Parts: sequence; structure tokens; C-alpha cells
Amino acid sequence: MDLSQYKDLFVTEARQYLQGMKTALDGLDKNPACKDSLGALYLTAHSMKGMAMSMEFTQIAQLSAGLEHLADRCRSADLRYDPSAGAVFREGAKALDLLVDAVQKKAPYEGDLAPLLDRIHALLAPPEFKL
Repeated sequence: MDLSQYKDLFVTEARQYLQGMKTALDGLDKNPACKDSLGALYLTAHSMKGMAMSMEFTQIAQLSAGLEHLADRCRSADLRYDPSAGAVFREGAKALDLLVDAVQKKAPYEGDLAPLLDRIHALLAPPEFKL
């Protein structure tokens, strides 16, 4: 199936989800325990992941999945939303913006997502047990 006809729609909707993500992050800056903002953050990352997977945009799907999982852990109170988590979410939103720009320009993404994905995984990892 030729997905190119949906690329413009993807870019438009992705921009809307990214704006929602940024709004949620602004709300969390004011109140890190705000359940509505945590829920919105989860929903936007989840929606971005689903759209990207449908369009076979692997990097966007991979990053969105990491942010979705992180948001889910924050909203379920398994993980505390704090400045370090906020910084990772903001870095993720910025990277998603650049990835969507690349889709719009029909150009490859020139950045390296590995360090950001490593930071997400580090936040998700259980704390080390120390005696």
C-alpha cells in the first residue's frame, strides 16, 4: 500500500499532538502531580506512536513508544515526574519535532536518537539494589 498520500495528514496531526505534548509539559512544570497533564502526555505519545507505526516511520514510533512508556509510569506513580524526567520529555518533544520536519521535507533525520533513548531507558530501569 502506498502511504505517501497520507504523509501531509501525518505531519498535520503530528504537529497537533506535539503541541498537546508541549502544553502538557507546561502544565507539569507548574504542577508535577497533575493527573490531567500526565494523562495528556501519555495520550499524545501513544497517538504519535500509533500514527508513526501505521506510516512505518520507525524512528518516530520508537521514540514515541519510549516517551509513552515513561509517561505511563509517571501517571501510575511508579515513577515520579521530576525535573530530570521533564528534561527527557522536552528533549523527546524537540527530537520528535525534528523527525516530523524530516518527514515533511522528505529528508533523512540527521540526528542520533541513541543517547536520548538511553536516557529514557535509564529512567525506566528499576533502581539498583544495594546492601
